[in-house]
Amino acid sequence: MSSFDAIIITDEKLKIKSINKAAENLFGYKSDDIINSSIQNTIIPKEEIDSFENEINKYLTTGTCKFTNGSFEMVGCKKNNDKFFAEVSVTNYTTETVRGCAITIRDISARKQREKELVEAKQKAEESDKLKSAFLANMSHEIRTPMNSIIGFSELLAKPGNFDKNKEKYLNFIINSGKSLLNLINDIIDISKIEA
Repeated sequence: MSSFDAIIITDEKLKIKSINKAAENLFGYKSDDIINSSIQNTIIPKEEIDSFENEINKYLTTGTCKFTNGSFEMVGCKKNNDKFFAEVSVTNYTTETVRGCAITIRDISARKQREKELVEAKQKAEESDKLKSAFLANMSHEIRTPMNSIIGFSELLAKPGNFDKNKEKYLNFIINSGKSLLNLINDIIDISKIEA
């Protein structure tokens, strides 16, 4: 059996009858080490055995289970007890004398890791987007406050009669608000430089 995917041939009781070289490489067993062993005791993690056996019993009583519905994902276990994500498909076969399964297993650990990284990156991007929106909303408020002060006191200075008696007070408000606005703009520019 020559294939890039691991292939395990079993009898109807899921006793291993043969494995290909890719299965030897993936699981770390030599073919002679696991012939006539049950799949549960070799490539299924201990914590998954009950679930696996439930599916097998379901198959034996109903003729269908998750193993017979195309490919599915599960956790595999190597000889050294390392776990990995696997994509598995099971094909039943029958000859004149034997019934069993051909099980094809592909290690998808790298793909699952990339999927996890993409989910984490998406979450970070969404969080960053929320922070930027909050920042912009806050900056909008912070900019409007001194601008309103500058415009309001400038309008008061422009009114006839107010200029002489309140000139100094209004000009101080305008100058202080202008400085506050300039500091805020400088902070925004600094943040933009840091992000760049």
